[in-house]
Amino acid sequence: MIGIFKKIKNNLFHKIWILTIYRLIYRRKISSLNDLECNESCVIIGNGPSLFVSDLSLFINIDTFASNKIFLAFEHTEWRPTFYFVEDDLVYKQNKSVVDSSGFYKYKFINSFLINFGASGKGEPQTYLYNYKNADYLLGREPLSSDASKEIVCGYSVVVSQIQLAVYLGYKKIYLVGVDFSFDIDKDRSVNNKEIESNGDSNHFVENYRQVGELWNYPNLEKQYLAFQSVKMLADKYGVEILNASRSTKLDVFDTVDFNKVKWKEST
Repeated sequence: MIGIFKKIKNNLFHKIWILTIYRLIYRRKISSLNDLECNESCVIIGNGPSLFVSDLSLFINIDTFASNKIFLAFEHTEWRPTFYFVEDDLVYKQNKSVVDSSGFYKYKFINSFLINFGASGKGEPQTYLYNYKNADYLLGREPLSSDASKEIVCGYSVVVSQIQLAVYLGYKKIYLVGVDFSFDIDKDRSVNNKEIESNGDSNHFVENYRQVGELWNYPNLEKQYLAFQSVKMLADKYGVEILNASRSTKLDVFDTVDFNKVKWKEST
């Protein structure tokens, strides 16, 4: 019962925040990014095991989107992301000190609901809180949000959110890498119908990405797939090409290209 009241309280606080502070500050702040001089192409980096840490050096001086615990790879590469995202509550809560204190990105984007766990862009001009909207009725049926300053629609994968922002910013070609769309959870322990306790990680390209005992949210691949279909509709609507360059992937929504044949320095 306490959990239900806490959820209602958080949702109410979030709605009030969206109607006031977000509309006054953060929507205008994200809108200002329309003045960015973006390259023609960008790369969205998933954290799947088909990617190698050594690959990241290929993306130096290329506009890139990365997320979550990508910072674990930094001791092995000089590359740093242009846009860094966190929208998962468990990822944020378990890595809050790093996410809040590290300036390893040019722009940081945080799911606005994470204000309930202390997320804030106060005093950080490079931090953007985006209105994360649940709209399951859209998934697989209609294009997702074309105005990231107004809202980014939940796609059950941070990559879906990143694509929405990339389209909004005007990129015309988006490469996906490390988006394997496959999770091994056989060794993990289900805590409830949402959370899983890790027993060691084989789902990411960085060693020890998820520690034994660390909680993570169950990956809803069915809804993710529908969301990828809808975000492809969005890209098609605005003439944006999305190419899946992941070495190994079960995501068949986008055309695939061979990672090793892409001339990354020339792709932008």
